[in-house]
Amino acid sequence: MPALSPWNIAWRSTKALTASALIAQLPACASALPVGFDEEAPDGRIHAIVDAARTGDQSRIPDLIAQLDSDDPAVRLFAIRALERLTNQTLGYHHADSIFVRDQAIDRWVHWLEDRDNPTESPVAQGPTP
Repeated sequence: MPALSPWNIAWRSTKALTASALIAQLPACASALPVGFDEEAPDGRIHAIVDAARTGDQSRIPDLIAQLDSDDPAVRLFAIRALERLTNQTLGYHHADSIFVRDQAIDRWVHWLEDRDNPTESPVAQGPTP
């Protein structure tokens, strides 16, 4: 591998600094976007998904599950990653699967949510008392 000249090093450093400056300004740009799970624009929904995952907001799990059915593959990808972060599972959902396979996985998520929200009482084991 050829050695880097001082000019190449300076050019790479300049590119890195420029990229860092642009990334630092993204939150200011993002605040101008409409954000929410009901937004038509995918970037507004993605921002809401990322925010729910970042804050660990368990109350947004139903909204995240609803986003698994999005027409936008990026929204689906961010939604399943957020669910995975909040629940440590994917229930076999893959954002790029066929709609038929995704629908089956979404059904698993819906049942998981129902079971979580309405736990059935497990019978108490009957055994000898000490």
